[in-house]
Order: sequence, then C-alpha cells, then structure tokens
Amino acid sequence: VDDSDTKVVALYIESVSNGRAFMAAVQRLAREKPLVVIKAGCSLSGHRATLSHTGSMAGSDSVYDAALRQCGAIRVDTIEEMFDLCRGFVTLPPVKGRRLVIVTNSGGPGVLAADRAEAVGLRLDKPTPSLQAKLSTFLPPVCSLENPIDLTVEGTESDYRKTLREALGEYDAALAINVCTPYLDALPLARGICDAAAAVTKPIAANFMAGKVVALSLRYLKEHGVPNFVTGERAVTVLSQMA
Repeated sequence: VDDSDTKVVALYIESVSNGRAFMAAVQRLAREKPLVVIKAGCSLSGHRATLSHTGSMAGSDSVYDAALRQCGAIRVDTIEEMFDLCRGFVTLPPVKGRRLVIVTNSGGPGVLAADRAEAVGLRLDKPTPSLQAKLSTFLPPVCSLENPIDLTVEGTESDYRKTLREALGEYDAALAINVCTPYLDALPLARGICDAAAAVTKPIAANFMAGKVVALSLRYLKEHGVPNFVTGERAVTVLSQMA
C-alpha cells in the first residue's frame, strides 16, 4: 500500500485461514490501488487439487466472490486476464465512463470487439451528427462513420490520429484496431495512434495483429505508453473492468 512504485497489485489465492483479517487487508489496499484477484479451486476438481496441494479447504466460491466485490477488489478468471488488466492499470489513464469508440481498418475484428463490448456492459453509442460531420471533413466517403468507425484498409496515420482525437471528445475510451495490410506500413499507423494518446487524457488501447510483421509497431506502442492486446476482445475486457 505504501510503496509509491507499486501501481497495481495482483493476488492469487486458493484459501484463506482468517477471513476477517483478509477482508480488512483487501479493503485497505483496494481503497488505495487497483487489486486484481484470481481465486483457484472454484470447481470440484480444483477444490480437490487445492486440498492435496496445500492441505486446506478452498471454501465456497460464492462467498469469496461476494467478499472480494464488497471490498473493492476486481476478480478475474484467468492468468491472461490478470496480466492484461494489470498492464491496463499501469499504462492507461483512468477509465471514467462506459462509452467506448472502436476505430478499425478491418470490419471483422471491429465487429468481434463490438460483440464483446456489449457483453461486458460497455456502450457503443453511435457518433453524434456533430462528430460525424467533423469526421467527414477528412475521412473518405467509403469509411463507415458508425461505431465501430471503419477506416478501411486505406486508413492512414492521419486518419487514426484525427479520428481518435475527435472521437474522444464524446467517448470515455477508445480501442484502435489495425490489421496489417500490403497497402500501408503499420509503423506510421502506430505513430498516429500514439500521437492521439499523447494529445488526450482518455485511454486508448490498441490491437495490432500479425505478430512479427508488426514487431516495430508493437515496440513503438510500448515505448509511447499505449498497450497492445492480443485481440480486440481482450482489450475491451480490460477497459470494461477499469471503468
């Protein structure tokens, strides 16, 4: 709690021997810093494994769930989700609302991210006529000005930069998706996203696909404080948990 270099705490638990002391510690910590918790031994098989592994009973999962929620901790189900969320808290500004805008150069990943956003309770409101009018001054007519905003495969560095900056005047957070194409180098697109992130106080998460092909872009994003997630769905999950 008192370490200024610690921005977020990740906790793995199987069982708790002193529930009252545990809840007091969790509550104190969660008031000061994000606390991400993964609880093992939830299933019957996991419960048996916990007993053989530590010699202690895992306890009722519903009781743990209620206690953690009451204390302000954020519970996750997988290690991947834990690391994703911790990275979000370390790198992103606070998420102060549930209005999300998705900016993409490919329809499919944008739709998948939109599906996930709705499932986790984020709002994908349609851009207002005012915002659509602003976007139409620099985006080609072929672009979709809905939400997700689809820049198409020809989306440029400037398109990402301007779209994100304008959209975050209306939304609380943004997800920028890039599927590598033969048309445009991904590195300038990463630069446009990072420029936008530096110009606003709201969080922008990224999802650059294609692995080694976009390695330089991923490095650039990391160096400029924009976290890249393996899928848009994972990025959306993080933003929802931070909101």
